[in-house]
Amino acid sequence: MNENDPLSQLNNCLTKPIAERKLSPHEIGNLIKTANQTHSLLKISEVMNLKDKNFLNRFIKILDLPSEIQQKITWKNNPGTISFTQSFVLASEPNSEKKQEIFNLILNKENFTRIEINKMLY
Repeated sequence: MNENDPLSQLNNCLTKPIAERKLSPHEIGNLIKTANQTHSLLKISEVMNLKDKNFLNRFIKILDLPSEIQQKITWKNNPGTISFTQSFVLASEPNSEKKQEIFNLILNKENFTRIEINKMLY
C-alpha cells in the first residue's frame, strides 16, 4: 500500500494516540467511505487489526450529521466542540430538530456523557 491509499492513511492515523492524530473523525469517516468503495468493511477492519467493523461504522454514521456538526467533531470534548463518542450517539437521532437542539446543548456544556445523551434521545 502506498501512503496515498485510503487504507494506508487510515492505518497511519488510527494507530496513533489520539493527541497525535492529524485527521478529524469526519475526515476519517470520509476515508473509510472511500476505502469501502473497493474493500469491504471487514477487509478494512482486518487491515487495521480491529476486532470487528463496528468501530468503522461509527465513523460512517457521523457522516449522516449536518456538515455544521461534522466540522465541530473532535477526538476529545473541548469547549465549542462535540466529541467523537457524543457525535455517533447523536447521529442515531432521526429527528433533525431534536438533533440540532441536543447538539446546541452539548456545545454549551462540555461534559455530557454518552449515557446522558442517550437519555435525552430516548
